[in-house]
Amino acid sequence: MKTFNEKLKEAKTLFDNPPEGTRAWNKKAIQEVKDYNLEYRKVSEKYPYNQAIEDYILSKERVDAELIDYLGTEIYLSQHDIDADKKEIDKQKMLSDGWLELKHDTQYRGKIQYIARKDNDIFTHKLENTGTLISTNDEYKEAFLLPKGKRNRGYVVRNLEEAFYKPLIK
Repeated sequence: MKTFNEKLKEAKTLFDNPPEGTRAWNKKAIQEVKDYNLEYRKVSEKYPYNQAIEDYILSKERVDAELIDYLGTEIYLSQHDIDADKKEIDKQKMLSDGWLELKHDTQYRGKIQYIARKDNDIFTHKLENTGTLISTNDEYKEAFLLPKGKRNRGYVVRNLEEAFYKPLIK
C-alpha cells in the first residue's frame, strides 16, 4: 500500500511530464486529496479555500517539504473535479427529467422550451424560456436560438453552456 507522499510524488511526476497530446492541468486529482477536500467541506461548513484545505490535509498527513507546493496543485485540481462531478449529476438529473442536450449540432428545428447558461465576461446569465431553434444559414446549418417574442436577437447555441431543451410539438 502506497503512502500519501508516494502517491503525491507519482502525481507530481505525471503532472510534470504529461502524456503526449495532453495537458498537465487536465489531469484528475489523486483520490485522497479529493476525499480530504470533500471531508473538509462537510466538517467546516465554510467556503473551501485552497489554503484552508491544505491546512486541513497537513493536520491529517505528514507531507514532505518538497511536495507541499505540489499539494496545492492537487487541491486546485480536486476543486475542478468536484465541480465537474456536480455538473455531471445535474446533467443526469436533467436528462432523466426528459430534457435533451442542446448542442450546436442539434438537428431539431422548431419551437422549444429551454434552460441554459450564458457567460459574458464577468456576468453569467441564466436563460429559461420558450423560443424557436433555427439554422443560421443553409451552408453551415448551425443552431441559433430565438427567444419568444424576438425576431433577430438570439443566441448562437455554440456559445451556451449547460443547455437543455424540450421540443414543443403541437
